[in-house]
Amino acid sequence: MKIAWDNANIVESYPGVCSPLTYSFARHVYRGVYLQTVRLFGVPEEQVQRERRRFESFLGYLHGRFYYNLNTWSYLVAFLPGFKKNGLVLQQMMGVRESDQLALPSVKTSRWQKVNTLVRFSYYYLCQEQLTCKWLAKFDGHFIRFCRKIDDITNSSEALELFFEMESLFLDHWQVPILNDFLVMMHGSRWKRLAAAHGDSSLSPAAIGAVGKVGNALAVAELQHIATIIQRHQLEPLLMGKPERVIENLSKNRHVGKQVEQFINNYGLRNGNDLKLENPNLNESPAVVIKIIEAYLSNSHSTTNQDILETESYNRLPKAIIRASRRLREVAYRRENLRFRRSQLYGAVRKIFLCIGRDFAKQRVLEKTDDVFYLEMEEIFNYIRGMSTISSLRHLVAIRKVEFAQWQTLPTIPGHINTTGLPHLAKFSKITPKPRAQRTFSGKPNFPGVVRAAVVVLAEPNWDEDVKGKILVCRQTDPSWVPFFGLISGIIVEKGGILSHAAIVSREFRVPSIIGADHVFDGLKTGQIVELDARQGIIKICDA
Repeated sequence: MKIAWDNANIVESYPGVCSPLTYSFARHVYRGVYLQTVRLFGVPEEQVQRERRRFESFLGYLHGRFYYNLNTWSYLVAFLPGFKKNGLVLQQMMGVRESDQLALPSVKTSRWQKVNTLVRFSYYYLCQEQLTCKWLAKFDGHFIRFCRKIDDITNSSEALELFFEMESLFLDHWQVPILNDFLVMMHGSRWKRLAAAHGDSSLSPAAIGAVGKVGNALAVAELQHIATIIQRHQLEPLLMGKPERVIENLSKNRHVGKQVEQFINNYGLRNGNDLKLENPNLNESPAVVIKIIEAYLSNSHSTTNQDILETESYNRLPKAIIRASRRLREVAYRRENLRFRRSQLYGAVRKIFLCIGRDFAKQRVLEKTDDVFYLEMEEIFNYIRGMSTISSLRHLVAIRKVEFAQWQTLPTIPGHINTTGLPHLAKFSKITPKPRAQRTFSGKPNFPGVVRAAVVVLAEPNWDEDVKGKILVCRQTDPSWVPFFGLISGIIVEKGGILSHAAIVSREFRVPSIIGADHVFDGLKTGQIVELDARQGIIKICDA
């Protein structure tokens, strides 16, 4: 079987090597929500059952990395109205290079099924805003009560029952976020056609603009506010000492206590890589919060002058494009808001599995709590329920740790892979980047502005590096990079499209940015002075 694998989009949520538990849970979630989706669009139940094995294969796990199975995604989109156009747009939105995009399959459907699907989709299209508001209210109400129950867990059996309750409360009702993702695709497709008719083959970032602060952008805004209060009232001495004690002291302070408590309540379940269950959250790693606050204490960098550039560019567009861009902004805003809830849910799921890990370690099933992340979800559940086909989970964990260590020696593997036969038997050689001797690079303009400054090239977030007022260069971003956006003067990202994480967040913070700049990560070095022209998508190395 020939399969096309691509990680251009999913690498933002699951960067690098991910644990077997994270993968098995994500695979379970994808299968569930997309089976809900095809039923929602009126695909007959007998066809759903006939194709259910195909819909289990949205995600691949190669060398510990997540990949999308483009064959399965293209097949799913083929059931939607206008799929011949939207299927390719979906791949573009996912960040798949044009040369790697997959030809769309042909799906036989009756005329009645096409009409039924179109009517259903039209209803969801018109009512999505109301459906989203109801979904968010229901989620928030259930989630507060659900999190309280996690704190009362005393053993792995109780944790298992609570996981099943989580499925019935949340995962079994995940249609609205998926529908909104498809609307982003549909509006992106319409905007691209209008932009091409206007003589612009790319999506203009000025027209898309900022979608409104949600999720991590709001979290950073709250941290900036806390830093401002600390500086105003000269509370810097409170930042000295052990991280846990610092957070406690700040929480009790009359000037900043409410803001710190609110931040912990809102974002304590979140970590940098929101969807990697093995990563500690902010409640577990307060040192990260303190480092970010310290970085913002002396920061006076601002990019508000970019408002003028964006407004001028936006006002020159035809009215039809302006209307289309407003709709795209609306659905993009809802998507980010819904994704924020998704990351909160993953944080709660991590707490459940940590409860199981502690119980397993206490009963000597595992050596230590964190070993639970080397097991697959069903392996854990089967052991609790007396259905496991292996009696020594410790031996299984030991084998997985060896393989995990081997995967981590491959820091860079292809973003797009075509396999024939058994995927795990395919040879994936380590990519040895070769720096290109060039002084000019190009990419997609994202947020307009011209900046001349030193660059900082980072493979992963590093708070020991001084980034204030500099231009950040990276391969791609995930939520752990967000605090940098309030400090830098510009950003250049090697991977992704204009609806990628880096693109959306840089527009939120109004940071001049270029996305999808080939070879820039290996072609630039920390300390070099460059001119970033985010209106034209050009990066030039300047003489010292």
